[in-house]
Formats: sequence, C-alpha cells, structure tokens
Amino acid sequence: MASYKKYYLISVSSLVPITVSTYNESVVATSFTEWLPSGSIISIAVPGTYTFSNGTRLVYLGSNESITVDSPMSLVINQFTRQYLVSVASQYPISVNGTETTQFIAWASPGTTITIAPTTIFINGVFMSEPGYSITVNGPVSLTVQWGINWLLTAALYVAIALVVIAAAITARRWWTW
Repeated sequence: MASYKKYYLISVSSLVPITVSTYNESVVATSFTEWLPSGSIISIAVPGTYTFSNGTRLVYLGSNESITVDSPMSLVINQFTRQYLVSVASQYPISVNGTETTQFIAWASPGTTITIAPTTIFINGVFMSEPGYSITVNGPVSLTVQWGINWLLTAALYVAIALVVIAAAITARRWWTW
C-alpha cells in the first residue's frame, strides 16, 4: 500500500537578503520557494538593519519567526523603515541638535530635522562664524560647515581695544602730569 505525505508550496520574498532555514537547508536570498512537508518548521531570520552602499539603510520593524507548515504560504517581508546617513564635519566645535561636536554621524528617518546652531568663536586673533543650518533629511546628507571671518565683530573688538589703550594712555598722562 502506498503512503503519501502532504507537501505545501512555501514562498518567501523580501526587500533585503534574509535567511530561510528548513529541515534540510538554509538559504540566504531575497526570494525562497520550496515544497515542504506538512508539519515541518521554517525559520525566517531578517537582519535588524540592511545598509546599502549609497548612505541608505532599511531597519526591520518585525521579528524573526519560526512557522509550522500546515498550508500553502506566500510571505512578503516588507516591515522596513528607511533611514539615511547624515554626516556633518566642522573645523571648529558646533552645536548639532544641542550636542557640541566637530564630527556628527547618525542615521535619520525621512523628514527628520537636523539643526546646527549659528556659532561664533574667537581664534587666532579673529572672530570666526558659521551661519547655522536647518537640514530636513530626505536623503543621505554630507555637510562640511563653512566658517568665515566675522569682520564686524573682529573690527569692533580691535576698535574697543584701541579705545581702551588710548583712554589708558590719556589717563596715565594726566596722572603723570599732576
């Protein structure tokens, strides 16, 4: 007498490579189709993040699963959110979202706003300023903060110093002549 075992067609697809493990194999691919015996267990492992070479990554929002095969299945793994790499470099310290740094690197979701507060520093005898930035993330961002000499503040400082020196000289002269 012939005996039969039920097999079901199982299909799994994903935007990124996943690991699909069955009773007799383990496959890493974006698509998996196989006839599997009833009662067998299929395990699906999805990476927490999958990074592309263009500064974009997908973050998996679901969970890894083990499924008992008891009917035909067609699974689509699509519970991902997109994030973009944001990189900001500065020659001098800046404030990025309230944190002082010269190098900011983070993954951000579309629509996220990155704020770089306007900053002025005094270095090498001049005031240097950067204008500040507000960046809405809609793709990978690579920004080098541009600094420039703030001539107005620098001139005001040296005029003030000159006035203090002149006032001190006049006062000293008056004091010596008494």
